[in-house]
Amino acid sequence: LISLPILRALVKGIGRNKKIYIYTILVALFIVGIIPAVDWLLFKGKVFMNSNLKPGWIAYNIFLYPIIGYYLDKFFKITKERVLLLWVLNTICIVLASFLTLYRFKLYGEKGSQLDQVFHNNFAIINLICIFVTAKYVCMRFEFNKYLEKLILSIGECTFGIYLIHIAVRQYIMTYRICEGIHSWTHNYMLMAFAVTFIILAISYVVTYIVRMIPVVRKYI
Repeated sequence: LISLPILRALVKGIGRNKKIYIYTILVALFIVGIIPAVDWLLFKGKVFMNSNLKPGWIAYNIFLYPIIGYYLDKFFKITKERVLLLWVLNTICIVLASFLTLYRFKLYGEKGSQLDQVFHNNFAIINLICIFVTAKYVCMRFEFNKYLEKLILSIGECTFGIYLIHIAVRQYIMTYRICEGIHSWTHNYMLMAFAVTFIILAISYVVTYIVRMIPVVRKYI
């Protein structure tokens, strides 16, 4: 929230120069996705080229994601062909991240540790672009029940607030004991992860929706 005025000024300065948005996205993908993959494929994780790159700030979520969202919303033309192409690319990225995870495990073991997730975010940029574009395409092409449409629009208006408070909800409400309780009910950590994610988003949405009833706050979140 503190950096929002800076981001607005930055976007205003870039204006309608699509090449700058595309360049920013490609540089970030190169830093956080391609270089780490090459590090492991060529050097088995013993050499990390991106540690010497200074423009790492380009890949920071707080800077990059608003830039991507603004570009996709204002300038990216959504077609069925582009949606399908994005899903092909997204699938390739997921397979590559899974292969790198398996490759690292075969080299060093440590299955079940946090290192299993080293590559999960390498191509998150592609994941989020694919989901955002697909959601927008579905909303453009299909008519929804008026109540469902109202809910979707309400969630859309609350996304910034959800983004701001979901970490607090995760840390102070969805405690380890609650997560383990959900796991004892689902008997599956993947199902538990989906359930916990849904609950965190639902709580964050309700809190944001209530807070947005305050006129002054509504202008900002």
